Amino acid sequence: MSLAACKSCGKVFDTDHHRELCFECLQRIEKLYNKLHEIIKNDNEGNFDINYLANVAGVKPADIQELIKFGYIERDMQTYGKGLSPRQMLAIKFNDEIEKLNRRKNVTSYGGKIYKRGGSE
Repeated sequence: MSLAACKSCGKVFDTDHHRELCFECLQRIEKLYNKLHEIIKNDNEGNFDINYLANVAGVKPADIQELIKFGYIERDMQTYGKGLSPRQMLAIKFNDEIEKLNRRKNVTSYGGKIYKRGGSE
């Protein structure tokens, strides 16, 4: 059995699962995360700051900062391009690079048929 102090409340707890938070704080933070997830998902404007989220969720800004601290939400929630987050933009760029590599192969498709270079199907 290994003991550690909770990074949120300071309470000493059994940390067999290598957690940073005691069970009570973990439940509280996950409940708040689920609440914020619904708020963010249903908000059409997409411009969020800590004070706005705290006000809508009915919690203190420090509670939102804890979610950021423990990696539940990103600090920079600004969106880019077509309302996409930086991670979504990175995934799109990654997918584009894979498609470019696939196009470089010796395969071409026309009208749903795939032709290898050299004329054979």
